[in-house]
Amino acid sequence: MLKRKANPIDIGIAVLVIALAIVLFRDSPQVYSVEQPSLNLSVQYLPFYAMASVSRMIAAMILSLIIGLLAGYMAAVSRRWNMLILPAADILQSVPVLGFFPAAVFLFIRIFGSTYPAIGVEMAAIFLIITSALWNLIFAVYESVTTIPNDLMLASEQFGLKGYSHWKRVVLPAVMHKL
Repeated sequence: MLKRKANPIDIGIAVLVIALAIVLFRDSPQVYSVEQPSLNLSVQYLPFYAMASVSRMIAAMILSLIIGLLAGYMAAVSRRWNMLILPAADILQSVPVLGFFPAAVFLFIRIFGSTYPAIGVEMAAIFLIITSALWNLIFAVYESVTTIPNDLMLASEQFGLKGYSHWKRVVLPAVMHKL
């Protein structure tokens, strides 16, 4: 009988699942503390709450832009990453954000523990905003990079554009209109 060697990806996924199980079930099953912090509804706190919401959205959009640029570019230039990123993004974009909202809040509260549950809720909100925008950004970057004309790519090679200069002079201008 032929024995199959262990695949590093399978081992990595198994370690990730075990680590996730340890994080989720490391102590008591309560997620929220019994004493809930009170929300001050006076008008003087309204600017603070508005600023917190805006900063949360800005942080999430910056992170989703960075992740979208990197993932879309990797999917466009590497066949291996293409086979991983595009199907995953296609499947994950079809799941509504509300479908995994409770799981995300639970996970982030469990990660940050019962001592800082507010940070867990904030991180869950940022994660959910990222996931609502990320899939379109990945597909936009992928399409833009794969449709860069071959003569432009050849000219950039002839001028010696590599690495960051290639990214700045060829790739970013190509993807800007889609983003």
